[in-house]
Amino acid sequence: MLHFNCKFATSKKEFTINQSDNSWSYADIKFNKVTIYKLAQEHKEIGDDKKANCLIVVNMTVKANKDIEIFPDQGTISTNNGLQGDTTYTADFGDSIDSGVTRTGDVTIPLDGVKNISDLKKLRYKFDGGAKDDNDESDDAFKIIDVQINLN
Repeated sequence: MLHFNCKFATSKKEFTINQSDNSWSYADIKFNKVTIYKLAQEHKEIGDDKKANCLIVVNMTVKANKDIEIFPDQGTISTNNGLQGDTTYTADFGDSIDSGVTRTGDVTIPLDGVKNISDLKKLRYKFDGGAKDDNDESDDAFKIIDVQINLN
């Protein structure tokens, strides 16, 4: 779980989401909460030239119905006001989850250009998942999870 030092944030807003995505038969995915931190100043990401003045933390649960590889930490989030960021951090999701295992954790996405947290009304979160078995040739073996998350 991300432990963010709030002394760098000028504002914070939490949204209870309680939204599920069951479009992939290999896993049930639930989005529990989104926390948005507006930073006091623009920060550079470690090892990257990208800047961020806001952090979005998505808390989610993945229940594997089959052996899967899932990559919420390699996704993107775009916003209703035309911003997009790449996920950069998660300590809670490896790439493999065995059938019957449930994992809950946080994924962090830095964004730049956020004026006010209240400007963010909707997020589009996309990331990949796939069957762990390379020989699985079913139509559902690979999935791009693509969800709209309303912040209200």
